[in-house]
Amino acid sequence: MFVINACRSVAGGFLADAKGWRWVFWLLVIISGFLSIVFLIFMRETYAPVILQKKVRRLQRETGNNLLRSKLDIGLSPRDYFNRGIVRPFKMLFFSPIIIIFALYMAVVYGYLYLVSGALRPQVDPLFHGQDMTPTCRRPSSIQVPPEYLIKY
Repeated sequence: MFVINACRSVAGGFLADAKGWRWVFWLLVIISGFLSIVFLIFMRETYAPVILQKKVRRLQRETGNNLLRSKLDIGLSPRDYFNRGIVRPFKMLFFSPIIIIFALYMAVVYGYLYLVSGALRPQVDPLFHGQDMTPTCRRPSSIQVPPEYLIKY
């Protein structure tokens, strides 16, 4: 997985040099569209609450009993789900000191990561100066490795 992530910027560089930068985005749209259609056709639902809700609706139609409920149905309205999924994380971010500290720490770490990777490029490029290299071949000097992959592996 790490090799794929490291090579995709090089492959994108070659594609951008050969066909133009717009084709990088077109290729992503083509691949994403194709895979979305394939997954829509061949993948099945696996989330238990959705499967049980479909079964409850089918049983309600067959039996005429509208009081049937799923075991996983907790009776929340769409507004409650919104509060749970959107508002609650922001409350945690703004009112929990440990999360505020950790978020600020991660902002500084990522800021340093991108500052260093941006500042490193001008120092690495002179190593290739004088060689007849296209910008594509110099792109590996700007490959950025996300810290999650360093932690994961």
